[in-house]
Amino acid sequence: MSIASVLLAAALLLVRFSPLPRLQETSIEVQLLTDVVEQLPEPEPGAVVESTEPVDVVQAEKLPAVIEPAEPQRTDWYAITESAAQEAVTATNRVDSMHPAFAEKRRLAAINFPASQASVKKPIWENVVTDNIGRKILVSGDCYRVLEDPRATYYEIHRELGQFLTYCSPDNEAPIGVAWVDDIRDNYAYLNFQE
Repeated sequence: MSIASVLLAAALLLVRFSPLPRLQETSIEVQLLTDVVEQLPEPEPGAVVESTEPVDVVQAEKLPAVIEPAEPQRTDWYAITESAAQEAVTATNRVDSMHPAFAEKRRLAAINFPASQASVKKPIWENVVTDNIGRKILVSGDCYRVLEDPRATYYEIHRELGQFLTYCSPDNEAPIGVAWVDDIRDNYAYLNFQE
């Protein structure tokens, strides 16, 4: 690699490059439009300008028309407060439907068959804590749900799946003894971890 760079540097020293041709200097004239005055054609000498209107009328037409300032429109905000609130509530409750007959049937069904008012047993969550990796956890006894997971690597997993899962850790339960486990433990010496 270094030999190639030395050879390339030597070749560049020996080669003569022709200089680039110089660009010819050109001057650009700039003429401001404010300096240009429009010249009206002068009438020929001896020509008579005939005007059928009196001189005062001709001069009056050249004068700009006087425009009177318009009265600014005033809005009475207190008068439209009630109607604006009613329009906002109506707009949020309106559901646009592609099938109006079906939407009307759905509205009538919601009136005639309302949701059950019976009490549903729901778990009472005790408190929200932050664990050692920064997640906000909602705790209920031995179960918990992850509310927020700030880790970037688990963002999509938490958004798509993790926020809907409830994790439980049965720490208080004793292990279940099964009869056939003793036979397996007797066959393998390394499983004999009894003290």
